[in-house]
Amino acid sequence: MELRTKYHIMGALVGTASTKGWSSTLPLELTKYETQLLVDEGLAILVSKAEALTKPPTQDMLQAYQRDFESRLMAQRDALKTEKLRETRRHVDKIIIGKRNKLIKQGKPDEGECDNLMVHT
Repeated sequence: MELRTKYHIMGALVGTASTKGWSSTLPLELTKYETQLLVDEGLAILVSKAEALTKPPTQDMLQAYQRDFESRLMAQRDALKTEKLRETRRHVDKIIIGKRNKLIKQGKPDEGECDNLMVHT
């Protein structure tokens, strides 16, 4: 949206919506003037597909890709951990009741011992 509001770049939407659930964008075709503005502002660079896709990546490119990949994995891991903790805290009462019932069914502790179970949040 910043391209539309700040630089008045409209482009022309081409193609169809992606079938991938995580992509909510459409391909955008820019005019030569819009493209030139983005290049002049340092918001885009022009890349030759033939040249970029035929030569092997440099060691710096591979390292940059690996760093980016690792940082995305860490961000996903952190987000999943946060979500799991939030859900666990939300359902802690049900979890404790379920664990108590399971222990009672197995005949391990008596009911008095189940009352001593503690939850660390």
